[in-house]
Amino acid sequence: MNVSTYLSELFAQIADIGRDEETGGYRRFAYSDEDRRLRAFFAQTMEKLGFTISVDAANNQWAWWGDPDRDPEHNLVLGSHLDSVPDGGAFDGPLGVLSAICAVELLLGEGFHPKGAVGIVNFIDEEGARFGVACLGSRVLTGETTFARLRQLSDYAGRPFVEVVASTGVDPTELRRDELALSRIGRFVELHIEQGHQLINLDSPLGLASFIWPHGRWSTILTGVPNHAGTTPLAERDDPVIKAAHFVLDLAASAEKHEAVATCGKIVVEPNAVNAIASKAQLWVDARAEDTDTLDRLAADIARFAGGY
Repeated sequence: MNVSTYLSELFAQIADIGRDEETGGYRRFAYSDEDRRLRAFFAQTMEKLGFTISVDAANNQWAWWGDPDRDPEHNLVLGSHLDSVPDGGAFDGPLGVLSAICAVELLLGEGFHPKGAVGIVNFIDEEGARFGVACLGSRVLTGETTFARLRQLSDYAGRPFVEVVASTGVDPTELRRDELALSRIGRFVELHIEQGHQLINLDSPLGLASFIWPHGRWSTILTGVPNHAGTTPLAERDDPVIKAAHFVLDLAASAEKHEAVATCGKIVVEPNAVNAIASKAQLWVDARAEDTDTLDRLAADIARFAGGY
């Protein structure tokens, strides 16, 4: 078995799902038709290999080689996710799932018998691109996110989470922590494409992550007074877009001060007309730091900036 060739073949099977012809990027959002097709691909591929397929109480997909309940301490779980950020790349997420499929098929072909069961997982809505909460499938799985929180979520078009999920045939009220699924995880390994260029700088083909920086997301609405762009003097304007510009600059300065990273990657302006002074601007912030104390200080700055314009 040529692993490289097989991996390329697997990628080719999903290459057209959610691909934007203009940008070349992918839009594979949770509970969408693209997501349904990817989940079907995962289930069909693993069934052909003889794996047992299951879906946990958080709607994540699992495929098991061996009995996951016989000796769970020695179980090994591999995998990642198949959803994407808007216009995401081909490898972020799918590499972890497809490389795991390649690895286990290679071991099967060589007659290998694992000490424990081997599982491959496809976490749903890992990116949080649709409902704004990252790692939603694993958060629900562990109980970090409850149904009370899910009921508050809406997607980018304003559709409530519960409505979107119900339209796919899944009962959203049943989404919850899954003790059995968690008990089956002995060790978990995820192969992931690097999202930077440190490995190139180090001239290394592989890096081992020892921890993940604490991560938070926030949203703020900056308001102003809507008015005509041509007749309102500058001195009399209350423009939320100018406030938003100051917010973004202050955010960058705060991140640099705390040796953290912060991004304002989404801004929605209303009414979003070229000849109108806006009534409001809503901004979404993604921030990460080396430890929780630093992230808390950065979050305090974000709250102060949002309330100070």
